[in-house]
Amino acid sequence: VDPSGLSSKEERLVYWLNGYNASVWHGVLSNYKGKATWKATDSGRFFDAPIFTFGGEQLTLNYLEQGVMRGDWAYPGLPRSGKLLEKMKTWHKQLWGAGKVDARIHAAINCAAVSCPNILATAPYVFEAATVKDQLQKSTVAWLDSTKGAGPDGISALFEWYTKDWLLTHTSVSEFIKAYRTKGLTGVDTSKYLTYDWTLNIKGNK
Repeated sequence: VDPSGLSSKEERLVYWLNGYNASVWHGVLSNYKGKATWKATDSGRFFDAPIFTFGGEQLTLNYLEQGVMRGDWAYPGLPRSGKLLEKMKTWHKQLWGAGKVDARIHAAINCAAVSCPNILATAPYVFEAATVKDQLQKSTVAWLDSTKGAGPDGISALFEWYTKDWLLTHTSVSEFIKAYRTKGLTGVDTSKYLTYDWTLNIKGNK
């Protein structure tokens, strides 16, 4: 599939969201081997192996997330020059145009860790162009309504790692949480970040 040939922003968005998640699941199934204590961070290469083909290019998971979707071209490990970089920048522009990156993508992509926002809980379990706006909304609310997103013990480390993303559309991280969490900031300690648990998010692990 050539993502540049997709006819709408929504189709391109679900292409990259579903593509990232499917790549993570493929990577887990290729490396997990039934060991409940396995973590995606064990090898140090899970997110940096150029083994996933998109638009005729071999990409890493970080190329997908940090480059194509987020547009953070200074992120460590991303190409600094060349045709691949230019192609990734084109895909990023086709995804967001002149608009801002929608930080809710962080609630939609799943790295298979316990601390990661959950995948969609209802059928069709993947993002679809016709409903992606509603799906992003539901994913964000579900994440922030859970203690892995925001609660009395603190807020997700994702808010620390990607602070500038949340500030693209809100004046602060707190305002972002307030806008999407059902109970707003009630019962949330925004002064602390939760330790990110990279344990594999499978049945039996919490």
